[in-house]
Amino acid sequence: LVPPGETMLVWGYAPKFHVFSQVPSAVRTTCPVNLLLTDINKDADSRRFHETFLEDLIKYNPAVFIDAPDEFSPLDPNYPKGVMARHSQYKPVAEFVKEKYELVQQIPSLPGRVPIFIYRRNPLIGINHN
Repeated sequence: LVPPGETMLVWGYAPKFHVFSQVPSAVRTTCPVNLLLTDINKDADSRRFHETFLEDLIKYNPAVFIDAPDEFSPLDPNYPKGVMARHSQYKPVAEFVKEKYELVQQIPSLPGRVPIFIYRRNPLIGINHN
């Protein structure tokens, strides 16, 4: 799915996808867990993190976008499964993915966790590396 020289983005805390595939991240943060757990309106740092993430996503336009928000969750019972939001809950990211990607696979995860969605950049859209 990822041609040589391309990147991918993993939405969630799942660095294993980069490790096992040897495909680099399309954003500065390999695991954008802060994005999934922080409110964009909380403070200036949260807003800056969200803005930087979106800038990177648009600039580097990864070949593959993996939505795996529930792939990792600590064993702490106060950290319920499903606490991390899917990309579709963040309007700018959801719009970007809807416009430029197509869902190619849905993979079941561990019991009690949401499935992993794998999106491929729509080949009809083309590459937009600025």
